[in-house]
Amino acid sequence: MKYLRYLPFLFLATLFTFTSCEKDGFESEVIEKEEVTPKEIESNRLLSSERTVSTSNGLQLDCITISFPFDLAYDNGNTITINDETDLINALEDTTNCCLVDFVYPLEVTDGDGQVTTVNNPEELGELFASCIPGGGWTENDFPAFLINQENSCYEFSYPIDLRDPDGQTFTANNETEFIDLLADNPVLFFVFPVDLIDEDGATISPADIEELFEALALCEEVHNPCDSVFFGDQIACYTFEFPVSFLRADSSVVTANDANDLNSLFLGGEIVDFVYPLNLIDVDGNTVTANDGAELSELLDACYDGGIVGSDEAFLILLFLSNIEGPGTGCYDINFPLNANLSNGTVREYASLAELLEPIRPGEASPVSVVYPVSITLNSDGTVVTLENDDDVNELLGVCQ
Repeated sequence: MKYLRYLPFLFLATLFTFTSCEKDGFESEVIEKEEVTPKEIESNRLLSSERTVSTSNGLQLDCITISFPFDLAYDNGNTITINDETDLINALEDTTNCCLVDFVYPLEVTDGDGQVTTVNNPEELGELFASCIPGGGWTENDFPAFLINQENSCYEFSYPIDLRDPDGQTFTANNETEFIDLLADNPVLFFVFPVDLIDEDGATISPADIEELFEALALCEEVHNPCDSVFFGDQIACYTFEFPVSFLRADSSVVTANDANDLNSLFLGGEIVDFVYPLNLIDVDGNTVTANDGAELSELLDACYDGGIVGSDEAFLILLFLSNIEGPGTGCYDINFPLNANLSNGTVREYASLAELLEPIRPGEASPVSVVYPVSITLNSDGTVVTLENDDDVNELLGVCQ
């Protein structure tokens, strides 16, 4: 049987004989196999999103929940009914059937307040999910991202919008669909400033930081402000909130914020209409002060602003408080009106007099935050007219008016 070890060589020799010889007048025919490109299956990203959580009540997508039962669709058109959490887990882990691609619409979706909404397509579901006001992640440097459009705000994004994750990696959304997909694909994303927004009149504003964006959104009519001041984080005017803080909702129910994250989420959600009193605040000296009703809260806030100018920068405050607040000729100088001021909503307003500029700010009304240069003033000491070109010129008035 020693010849068996030569069989492989004999086989190779025979193979070369058959493949290298051609009969005269004939050509070998090469058969090329057609390449088959695997079919790409597009599925709803929310089915596999890290923000999607299975609960005993249903499938929770951030602040909304798809209650059991609901149906899921396979790519071949078949559907499966999900009656409980076990059904859902089995369907998602099933490797014998391919592939789950989406929910079956219409869907009944419940928000955090128990209100039920009918969703007719994936776009509506994605918009509801992305519009959830983040319940956490707010810091001095981080503004957690959510969808801003005319459905939930008085602004909409001017795309592209840049976002970043906690590790500093940046992403760009060129339209609303890409924005929703990015939120679905990432557990946490933050806005990269400036953020360009378009208001209801088509004008563009560009909040440059967290507080500017928060203030712009808070001044929309959709957001019910419980007081004249816009507050961010744990701050209101020159005070700090003493948590917990309770709020009255439009339906007379009460909701409580236990920290700054809760407070920001509730405030931008537009659900609160007033504080539940008494309200405890901490002043700049660390003392606790209490407002027992809205009138007492207004008095405390007025003590911060000396006239109600909310959010004014240092130069603007100097300009006002060194001027003729008590009447013409009584201050270091008179402001020569009209004067233009930048408002907290990104627009510019012309003021005809100091009295108009110092009018109390009503709820939901934009406040003046900085002056538009140049500004003309008349020194009361000798009647000299001076033109202020920038903040430095205003600060120099300190030396002139001391």
